[in-house]
Amino acid sequence: MSNPATEIMIEGRVVNGHPMTRRGVTRKLPGAAVETPVLQSDGVTPMTEAYIAVAIPKAGSVDWKTTPWGQQIYARAVADWPNGEYGAPTFAWKIADGDSQIPNQKGKKPAEREGWAGHWILHCNTQLGIRCHHVGQYAPEQQIQDANEIKTGDYARVLIGVRGNGPSQSPGVYVNPILFELSRAGQLIMSESGPAAADVFSAGQPQPGAVVQQPQPGAVVQQPQPGAVVQQPVVTPQPQPGVTPAPTFVQPVVKYLDPNGNAFTEAELTAAGYTLQMIQGLQRA
Repeated sequence: MSNPATEIMIEGRVVNGHPMTRRGVTRKLPGAAVETPVLQSDGVTPMTEAYIAVAIPKAGSVDWKTTPWGQQIYARAVADWPNGEYGAPTFAWKIADGDSQIPNQKGKKPAEREGWAGHWILHCNTQLGIRCHHVGQYAPEQQIQDANEIKTGDYARVLIGVRGNGPSQSPGVYVNPILFELSRAGQLIMSESGPAAADVFSAGQPQPGAVVQQPQPGAVVQQPQPGAVVQQPVVTPQPQPGVTPAPTFVQPVVKYLDPNGNAFTEAELTAAGYTLQMIQGLQRA
């Protein structure tokens, strides 16, 4: 089993995205004029993810690395990139200064966005489901089922899993939300349709198993509808003609169902930040 992610509890306001909404993952390849969908390992199914940006009050801090949660993220980056890659200015920390006056690729200054000033902004995304609960209602059957019970602008506690994205030509860290607790309602924020590509993909290549394909000239690329959950297909290897595998050598692949009903192997769940205890609590597919 690979080295599990470092689990960290953060608390703040959701200023972009939604924990129960899934969006198609796209990537702008070098030299391409438009972004293209990232596909799952079958090369056909579009990859989707859940994304939230959490604004954490600075509370007088001038460097996020001095905060309790920031120290843990920094320590994990140092451990996972022992050759000092974490010191490069291009290292993808997934953390933004909400007081910055530097416009992003869309020309928006962080300090001018609602709820950003005076905060550190932590960008979190995952291809798995995020288990969402109201305060004090933590049983599996008490998970929030109606996405309308949560809105961008609400306050929450979020358990995140952090680990380095190596090996990668673009060093950084993955920040994967695992559990979401709706603390209290906040003023609605009309967020963008999704995270900026630079926020998500500055950490490097798609996660292992992802296949990026360019559409053929003239082809129409179908994007999944907002909020749609793309089911992971189960691909059963077919034996070669005339070859019957011996039963004693055929080992079934055990998969587990995430909160959205998608099936993943133990290795895939571990890579996304799930601990062994959390995986054992999931239903087998």
